[in-house]
Amino acid sequence: MAAMESHARGRVALAYFAIGFSFLTLLPPTFFTQLVPPFQIVLIATILYSVSVFVRACSAGYRSGFVIGFGFVVLGVSILHDVLLAHGVGLVDTAYVLPVGMLVFVLSQALVLALRFGESFVRIRELSHDLQLTNTAYSHFVPNEFLRFLGKDNIVDIELGDATERQMGVLFVDIRSFTQLSERMTPEEAFRFLNSYFHKMGPVIRGHNGFVDKYIGDGIMALFPDSPDNAVNAAIEMQWVLGQYNQELEATGNEMIAAGIGLHYGDMMLGTIGETERMDGTVISDAMNIAARLQSLAGQYRIGILVTDWLLDRCDQTQLLIRDLGSTSVKGRREPVPVSEICNAYPEPKRELLKATLDDFEKGIAALRTGDLDEATDAFSAVIETDPSDITARRLLDIAMKRKRAGERM
Repeated sequence: MAAMESHARGRVALAYFAIGFSFLTLLPPTFFTQLVPPFQIVLIATILYSVSVFVRACSAGYRSGFVIGFGFVVLGVSILHDVLLAHGVGLVDTAYVLPVGMLVFVLSQALVLALRFGESFVRIRELSHDLQLTNTAYSHFVPNEFLRFLGKDNIVDIELGDATERQMGVLFVDIRSFTQLSERMTPEEAFRFLNSYFHKMGPVIRGHNGFVDKYIGDGIMALFPDSPDNAVNAAIEMQWVLGQYNQELEATGNEMIAAGIGLHYGDMMLGTIGETERMDGTVISDAMNIAARLQSLAGQYRIGILVTDWLLDRCDQTQLLIRDLGSTSVKGRREPVPVSEICNAYPEPKRELLKATLDDFEKGIAALRTGDLDEATDAFSAVIETDPSDITARRLLDIAMKRKRAGERM
């Protein structure tokens, strides 16, 4: 409908133009000759007004105003000269100079366009650089990997409710007893300490094809979309890097720290939640809850790396030193979750002790499963006798003895 109305208006305008042009062709040539002096007067007035405008533009600091003003001055002078020359009063005794004035005017406009084009090019390059910096800044808050999972090229393409589901590894790491540690710091010292710690951990995660989904206080939640082996290797290296970081802390007179890591592998739903004015990217998954629970449990048992057997079953275990820890209950799940400890990150002397006590430790775990509490007590006692520093064996021994006493009371 709108297109038809536009065509109709165009035909009417064309008809008016044809009528007007036909009318003008009927006028005698003397009519147009008589219009030349008024036209010349109007033209000169227009040129003078344009020059005044450009003089004001130059005084206001517009660089292009100087060039345009010069072109208009030359054009105006040439027009004035030719008008006076046509009436027998020339500024100088010469021929008509309007073509020269027009050439200078056109060249001045071309120069202005070139200058404007150069300025626009510089401005576009600056805007492109600013946009690149902005996108980089956004990627610090929303990982590029998160955008790719949602099938988006840019953060501006994200909409509320965008979501996708896939299997991946999830890692939770948390500094043990950081609350007590932070109480001895000023707020500035606490933030500086955390940023220094995160600066050590982040590159390790990215180096194993993972990405940090979010920082949770002193904790990190990271995702590994490619392979569960990447999550395991990242956790081991994170503990190694933490050991080196502790040496730096000790050398500067600061308190050393310990961290527990929980790992799991499973289905993840990544997406955006919130409302139109405030949204956030998040992960909704039972796997995430399990990994967070394992990280908490690792802190209780003073274990460096605690993983689910579901993740281990998908890993290359040939180079891993693993201790089966039985099963643990997780809030929201009916079935217990089988878990294991990865011991590769411990120093060599500690690893040798773990290897030496591995048979007794596994006997104790098997006895706990079958309810043979006497066997479990003897096995864990043997582990502690060889390695008194094994806190995990001590806790499991306490569990066996508590169950044994409870059975005797019954």
